Amino acid sequence: AYLPKTGNLIASGLQAIVDREAVGKGGNITVATPQLNIMNAGEITAAVFGNGDAGNIAIQADTVTVAGKTANGFQPSRITATTNLILTNSTGAAGSITIQADQLTVKDGAEISV
Repeated sequence: AYLPKTGNLIASGLQAIVDREAVGKGGNITVATPQLNIMNAGEITAAVFGNGDAGNIAIQADTVTVAGKTANGFQPSRITATTNLILTNSTGAAGSITIQADQLTVKDGAEISV
């Protein structure tokens, strides 16, 4: 996948994005699984680069692990809901992240953020 405007590549991921110069509400992402592993710069993202609100992320799992970065250390594995006012002058609110898990592990430079 390719992030708009930044030129960064993502190893793999689930994305709901209001792209630059687009208008509208971003979609929601729902994941229900016994085990969720997001590793080696993988990501789940709900983002706004244009005009509108980001969607929400809901995860229900027994175990969730978010770990690691790209080989060069630039891109972390992550779960994020964001609006990007600085790079793209977007207008809108970031979505929310809800995680229901018996075990949640975030390690080795990974992140969960809104």
